[in-house]
Amino acid sequence: MTEVARVRTALSDTTAAPLLVTALRAAGVQPTREQGRLLLAQLRFEGLGACNNHNVGNITTSDTSSRDFFRPTWFLPDDPNDAQQAKLHAAMLTGKAPRAFRSYPDFAAGFADYVHELVARFPSILSAAATGDATATAAAIKSSGYTPDAPSSLASTLTSIVREFDSRGLLVELPPLAHPAPPPSPDPVPPSPTGPSSPSSPSPPGSPPSTVVPGVALELAKVSIWKGDDGAHGFTIEQPGGALHSGPLAQLVPWLNELGLDGSVPP
Repeated sequence: MTEVARVRTALSDTTAAPLLVTALRAAGVQPTREQGRLLLAQLRFEGLGACNNHNVGNITTSDTSSRDFFRPTWFLPDDPNDAQQAKLHAAMLTGKAPRAFRSYPDFAAGFADYVHELVARFPSILSAAATGDATATAAAIKSSGYTPDAPSSLASTLTSIVREFDSRGLLVELPPLAHPAPPPSPDPVPPSPTGPSSPSSPSPPGSPPSTVVPGVALELAKVSIWKGDDGAHGFTIEQPGGALHSGPLAQLVPWLNELGLDGSVPP
């Protein structure tokens, strides 16, 4: 057991994806596109973009473990005005928040241990992700004890992240499920029968969908803008009828113009 310094080792989704696939295959798991995306979405939820010491799975450990470990920021909070740190510190003293997290020498070791934990201790997460169902995966993450205090919105969060991965073409090289489960909608809008189109092939601005009727364009459910790991920006438009349109951010204004959302009155 050796305590080491906490070092920020943030990792992008794009860089993490092949490392995750390599670790899964090394453990005998042949991931589908849907399973890979759901597991990568779990890692983002766990803080992949702000992880420390190559601990991509945010895996905790004990003071008596034989592993190297680092302390969380709330172990000895240095800001008395930080209410969240004070809350976590108090919870830690009663055994309700972790005192230590595993430390790894590199990302290969971090991903390998994350996958080992799934196979050995949390197989229900692997099984749920294999169905492509974000709701089942979220339930497994909570009920298995991996993240028992995960918010009730976890399924919606995973769904949103997976849709983003789809629109960016992340892990598209993996084989798809033969009959993937339809993704649950994070809001009252019915799920689309097809996923969002790739940013490389957006729907043309001159061809608005049939669900957009002149005079009712303001019934669009949501317009989301995202930024990829490569710095490129994109957008996703989700309509009440379930249609999804995604593309480079440069195409957003033409789409809004066609839908009468640029401040002009629709014809």
